[in-house]
Formats: sequence, C-alpha cells, structure tokens
Amino acid sequence: MPKQKSDLPIGVTDDGHFNHLPMPIRQARADEFWGGVPFDRAAEYRQITNPKQIPGYPHGYHASCYIFWMANGAWLVIPPTKWSLTDNQEVKYDEPPLFYWIGCDHDDASCRNLSRCYNEYTCKLCGYKWRIDSSD
Repeated sequence: MPKQKSDLPIGVTDDGHFNHLPMPIRQARADEFWGGVPFDRAAEYRQITNPKQIPGYPHGYHASCYIFWMANGAWLVIPPTKWSLTDNQEVKYDEPPLFYWIGCDHDDASCRNLSRCYNEYTCKLCGYKWRIDSSD
C-alpha cells in the first residue's frame, strides 16, 4: 500500500486504507489482467469490509482480495469463494475469480500539438498529462 498520497500510482485518487477499496475502480476482463500484470509483482492482501463498493460482486459479506500495485494503477483480484471437491478430491471452483482495474483509463483526453509530430495529451478525468512524439 502506498505510504502517502504522493506515492499513489497515476490515476488512483484514494488508496482505500486497510479494509476499503482504492478508487476509482472498474470491473475488468481476465485477459486484461493476465496481459497487464508482471509476474514478479508482490501482492497486497486485504479483506474489504464494505463489498457494496465492488462493482458486480455477488456476495454481501466481506471480500478477500489481492492488490497488485503498479506505476500507472493497480490490479485487484477476488478469488472464488464457492468451491467443492470432486470425487478425486480435487478442488472445483463454482464461480470464476473477479478482476478489477484501479485507476484512470485516460480514455477521455484532449490533445495539444506542441510541434510537427509532438503532442501533449491531458486526461479530462484525472488531469494526468503525457507527451508522444510520433515521428519516425
């Protein structure tokens, strides 16, 4: 967990403290998660005490989750809570894991041309700025 507000990743407005969710959060697909998380990343474990904050979360009690903090946001994974044993004593999950992206997607950005192929983009949602040089 980031130690202070200035340590928050780009686009994350609130770290959620110990038993709350970081914000903003949106539900994500499994392929987004598997394509976006480096496997050398350590995970933070939390038990969320107010799961009504979690979009699409079907249970009313607390949620156990893992958060993978990154420079531009974080991934949150909620492992399945319903499972059973097969005849071979193998674990069978009755629901899929849930994946969430924490942070801004920077989808709504304005563009300012700085020179011929050099543009500055500003996210209208969070104010983050980045520059791209598209020349060859």
